[in-house]
This record gives sequence, C-alpha cells and structure tokens, in this order.
Amino acid sequence: MTATQLALDMTVPVLSATQKDGTLAADKPRATKQRGQKPAPRWNPKHWHEAPHYEQAPLQKDEGMTWNSLESAKVQGEIKGQDRLFRTVRRPEDVATPNSDAPGRRHPLNQPDKDEYYPGRSLIDAVGEEPGNDFQVRPVNLPDFYNPPPVDADSKSRMTRLREVVRQRYAGRPRLIGVFRACALQKPGYVFPKDLKQVFDQMGIKVSIPECEMLVQAVDKDTKGAATFEEFADLIYGPRVTIGGKPHEPQERHVRHVTKTLVDSLLTSGQTLGQAFCELDPERRYEISKQQFANALGTACNHISSQAVEFLWASQFPAEKEGVSLDNKSMDWRSFMSQLAHFSHDNRAPTPSFLQGRKRQYDLLQRTAPLTGGVLEDVDLNRPDQNADDEVCIVADHLVHRAQDLASKPRDAALLTEHYVEGLRAKATRVERALPQRVSKARMQQLLKYRETVHQDELIDMILHEIEEPATQGSLSHQEPLYASMPGVHHGSADVMTLDGKSPVKASKSQMEEPPIRAANSNGYPPPACLKVVRGDVEAFVATQMHNRDHEVDVSKFLEGVYRPPEYKKQIEYVNDGLNRALRGNRPPRERAPDEEAPRYQNYWQARYMMEAIGDAIATVETANGGKVKPSKMFKRMDIDNDGYLSLSDLRTTCEKFKVPHTSADLHAIFSELDKFDKGSVDIGEFTRNYEVHQGNLMDNMQKPIKQDQLDARDKALQEREQLRATVARSSSVP
Repeated sequence: MTATQLALDMTVPVLSATQKDGTLAADKPRATKQRGQKPAPRWNPKHWHEAPHYEQAPLQKDEGMTWNSLESAKVQGEIKGQDRLFRTVRRPEDVATPNSDAPGRRHPLNQPDKDEYYPGRSLIDAVGEEPGNDFQVRPVNLPDFYNPPPVDADSKSRMTRLREVVRQRYAGRPRLIGVFRACALQKPGYVFPKDLKQVFDQMGIKVSIPECEMLVQAVDKDTKGAATFEEFADLIYGPRVTIGGKPHEPQERHVRHVTKTLVDSLLTSGQTLGQAFCELDPERRYEISKQQFANALGTACNHISSQAVEFLWASQFPAEKEGVSLDNKSMDWRSFMSQLAHFSHDNRAPTPSFLQGRKRQYDLLQRTAPLTGGVLEDVDLNRPDQNADDEVCIVADHLVHRAQDLASKPRDAALLTEHYVEGLRAKATRVERALPQRVSKARMQQLLKYRETVHQDELIDMILHEIEEPATQGSLSHQEPLYASMPGVHHGSADVMTLDGKSPVKASKSQMEEPPIRAANSNGYPPPACLKVVRGDVEAFVATQMHNRDHEVDVSKFLEGVYRPPEYKKQIEYVNDGLNRALRGNRPPRERAPDEEAPRYQNYWQARYMMEAIGDAIATVETANGGKVKPSKMFKRMDIDNDGYLSLSDLRTTCEKFKVPHTSADLHAIFSELDKFDKGSVDIGEFTRNYEVHQGNLMDNMQKPIKQDQLDARDKALQEREQLRATVARSSSVP
C-alpha cells in the first residue's frame, strides 16, 4: 500500500458511535467473543466397517451418474482378503496362501516348531474316528493352484490343503457314489492318479501326477495304486487321513476302525456280556476257555464273525509267539471286561466347553427371583468342613490340599463313583510304596500273630501307631469268635448248636504281655518325604484290601499283598480290590463253633424237609419261569446281606421273610447239609451242589443218565447173585 493511499484514507470521514461519557466507541478495544464448547469427533460404532477418514478417498460424482455415498467408504488402492479363520486382512501376504509354496516359506498352520499354547491340548482336542462332514464351512480359495506347481514346492502341504478343499466341496453331496463314478475315467470302480489330475484340471486346479499319487496312497489299503469307493469315501470323510505318510498307515487305520467298531458293539451290550460271563462261570472261578469266550460273545452280539472272536482271543495273549496254538489256553474274563472299560474311557467323546456370561447369570437370577428373592444363598455342599490340619502344597502351579483324614469312609458311601475310587487308589499307592520300608515284615507278623482277621479300624490305628511311634506297641490280643457271643449259645451246657459246651481258647498272660520288638535302625531322624503318609492315606489303603461283610481283613492275605514285590502284581489286581463291590469278598465270620470244637447237629431228613419248605415258599412269590426257581436264583433270594455267602443269620432271616416255620434245630440241620466241609459259610457253588428238592439238586440233574446206568447195573448184579444163591441152595438140598 502506498503513502498516497494512506493519506487519502485518513482524509475520509469516519462515523463512530459516541458513548455516554463523551468518548468514541472506536477508541476502546473490543472484547473477544467467547465461542461455545465443541466436542471432539468420536468414533462412531455404527460405522465400524469404514476405513479411517484419513484413508478414505474424497467424494466424487461424475456427470450423469447418481450419487453413491458408500463408494467413498471403500479403501482405495488396497486389496483385502480373508485368512484361515475368515478374518479380514489388508494385504494378500497376510492370507498366507499365495506365497506359502515359495522356497523357504511355510504354511501358517504347518509350524511344528511352535509350542502349544497350553500343554495336553492334543489329548483334549483329539480327533475322533467318526467320519466328519464340513459342508457348512465355506470353501477355501486356492489362488496359488491356478498355475502349475513350482519345482521346489512343498507337495505334502499343498495336497493337505487340496484334500481339505475336496472334503469341503463333496462332503455335503447326497450321492457321493455319483462323484466317484464321474472321477473313475480309466476303469469303472477305481480312481487312478491320472483320473484325479484330469478332474482337478477341469476344476482349474493345477497339480502334478506325483501329487495325485500322494492322495491315492494316503487311502490305498492294499497298495494297488488306485482307490475304490470305500477308500474314496475315506479320503472325503476320514478324520485321520495323513497325506504323504507311510504306505502301511491306511491299513492300520482300517484295522483300528474295525477294532473300534467291534469294541463299540460289545460296549453297547456290555451288561448282557457281563451277565453271559456270570452264567458261564457260576462259581466265580473267573477262568474261561475259548469256547466259553465265543459263546459269551455270541450271546451278547447277534452277528459276530469267527474272525472277530479269533482276533479278540489272540489280543488277550500278546506275549505269545506267532504260530503257537491258543485254543487250549484260558483267560480271566474280568481282565477282558476291564480292557473294555478302559477302552471306553480313553475313547469317549470330548466334553464340550460351555461358559455362561454375566448376562446369562443375571437372567437366571431374575427368573428365580420369586423363589430366591433375588439373592443367592451360599451353596450347601452337604459334606463336612475341611480339616484345619490339612497340608497345603503346590503341585503343577496349583494350590492343593493334602487331606489328613478322609471326608467320608468308603464303606459308608452308597455309590462309589470312578473319580472317588481313583482318588482313593492314588492315596493307597503311596502307602503301598512306603509301608514295606517303614514297617518290616517280621514286625508286622509279630503285631498280627494272634489274629486271623482284623477289623479295618483296628488295623488303621495299629499301622498309624507303628509309623508314628515305632516298636512301642504290643501284639494285638486274641479276638473272641462271633459264635461265642451269640445269644443262642450257652457255654458249659449242651445245646443244639454245640451239643458239648466248651469255652473258647484264650491267650495266656505271658502272650498278652509279651514285650514288643524294638526297631533295629531307629536313629530318631524323620523318614524321607517320599515315605511320609497320613491317616487318610492309610484309610484308603486299608479300604482297598478285600474284606468280609463285617469289614474284617484276612491277615494272611494282607501280609502277602503288602510285602509282595511290585513286579509280581498284575494290573487287574489294582482294579479287583476291596473297592470293587461287584466282587465277592472274604467269608463272613463263623456263627457257630467248628466241628472239632463242638460236634455239629446233623439230620438229613430234617434238612430235606426244610429245603422243600423254603423252596415251596420262595416259589409261591416267584413269578418268572412259571414259579420254578433255579438253585442259583434261590441262593440270591436267600443271601439277605448280599455278600456272596450264606450264613446262619441269612437262613434265619429267609425263614422269617418267607414265613417258613422253623426251629434252631431245623436251621442247624439244613446248614450242616449245605456246609459239607464245615467252612462256616456257603458260597453259590456249594449251595447249588448240595441244595436238594424232590427234583434233585443241580449235580443230580446233570448226572441222571450216568446214575441210571449205575442203578441198572447194580440191580442186575443183585439179581444174578440171588439166582446163584438159589441154585446153590437147591443143589445142596438134593441127596
């Protein structure tokens, strides 16, 4: 601006407002106007799909075209794609498919050097043997298969991905046989590698002949170089097909599939199979032959081939060499049932994970508000509180409590679940390893030398006392027999039970006050941590020992099991222990004196009368089999305490239950006939052999032809003897 212009501006008159004080308004500075608060731009969740504003192209509109506001929301100049989890990525290299076959590159899913994000995932997310169907998953795009494979391409990875595409494309077809016939170009019923290459070329997928051979080899069971329809279906549906594996893998997979199908059929009818084994082995010897094994399998499964029976029988003898005949061998059928149970446990379906969010819990609380008042009380677990003396230790980064006592005794539990039983067996294993080293066999024999049986609680207290204070307690005293304390026995006078009263043998005072043996190596130092046991461990160990109905442990079997080397113990012994209630335990204690102490009362015809009376009384209430009761079922009806043995108390309770008139002499007469060998109790084998009714017992029915022949021979011999005697008499009377 020039000086002349400034001078002209100064000469131009300017009108300005005059204020009350006479000053001009233009002479005072004007205050700055305060503007309103403008919030900063925020992220709008409604436009989450849009690219950032600084990456959006400006709005454009050509002449003659309608305005499209969504056109500017797209990112210009960038190519998007989707990775294996269908997540949007910005660059094609993030998809990891186009460049995965380049030298030095690897597919993101094929990285063996990466660690699992948590250990044991391969066991939890194990692939099942059942065929899968992925038709609901969108097919994966393979842009790198539009060109022939490179020379140094990873064919194994390429065919693995291609097999997934084929599975996703054809698994949902209703008629897979039509797809197979369309692929079988050279020979009907067989798909060759050249056929696969031609089909893939028509699909726009460029592969080589060796790569197609890898697909066929992955399912070819007999190495014929082609795939049948069954093998082609295995390629489409099989979950464990390994591309590029060893040639014998398809055959092993087929054998494994057939074996699992066979075992699943046995597990479906597992109750019937167990019942068949019990019927073949009524005396519970648990040893069966091959023919009995085949009969039991035929009873449980309607259609089972002889090859399947041979396969299952040979699997029970893995240590035998090939070519050795197995027809004359016998096996423990309990071991076979245990193998079925372990197979079912190892191959069970994985439990799906289910998480409930806060909204789900809130909705549940609102629905139950009329009952709970909107407040959830503390859960009553119906179990005793935790012991304050329990040890707290760290195991695998977790705080765990080592219980000093068992929360509840196993004998008081109505149902022994698998989790509870396995926990008890884990505790018992610690005592099994530590007890032979903490207490010597000679010391244990001295403590139990006056006992044949010992109660579980008494045995637990004795073991704990010996571990905590070694060599300070004496031997356990003699135990009064059960028949000596029964109300029906009067010592010193004749009775039906004893017929000659005798007092039980008591221990002498010198035996009762025998000094204990001191430990030879008691140096006062605490034992190693690996040999430390608590009361809960000892209770679990004693619970695993076989016992009778009164929870008494046999001393001889206890000593044999504790001090036997671990290498001589079979795996089935850890399953068939005292916690398995399906097994028959030890014999109950005697309820009457043995024959050498007091001669027992015997009357055959009185016993036969009681057998007929009891049989008729049970037959009146038995509805199955037309009222005819087998001896085995008769035993189950009379075994009131369900311990596998029949005692005097069971006979008395049976007569009272079925309203059979009886006296003490009747009970002792029938028990003497059933208990031939004076064992104090009767098992099912002895009962079926000795229980007689008017049709005879079980052994008589089995031996009728033989017994009739013997009677005929005896009658014939008597007739010949009488004829000979008459002839001799006539000859002597003749002069």
